[in-house]
Amino acid sequence: MACPCRLLDGDELAREEPALEAKLAGAVLWSETWSTSDPLALTESYARLLEKRGGRLVRGDAMSLKQTGTGWTMSTEDGQLTTENVVVALGPWAPDLLAGLGYRIGMVWKRGYHGHFDLSVPIKPPTA
Repeated sequence: MACPCRLLDGDELAREEPALEAKLAGAVLWSETWSTSDPLALTESYARLLEKRGGRLVRGDAMSLKQTGTGWTMSTEDGQLTTENVVVALGPWAPDLLAGLGYRIGMVWKRGYHGHFDLSVPIKPPTA
């Protein structure tokens, strides 16, 4: 499955993104990507949806996760949490946790980032 993209030279990029002040050699514009201008609000929306669907949020130390004979347990602010299944979603820190549990899972990750900039002309969201 291909990820649609367009190659822009420096002049095309300058025309399409007037907010960029520096002259750049070019860019790859990945289309059909997801973007948010407020990652915190997105995360909070996911948390509300989880709770609406019967889930609950707890704070704990992921590195305290231990496998038991019937599932998993870990330490949380509310005490020990025991469950049948877990999802490990720690990004580049997942191999550290999993190695301690005896799992060797090859992983490739992509750096994620977010920044806020005070621009007179906003950068356009990703589109085709």
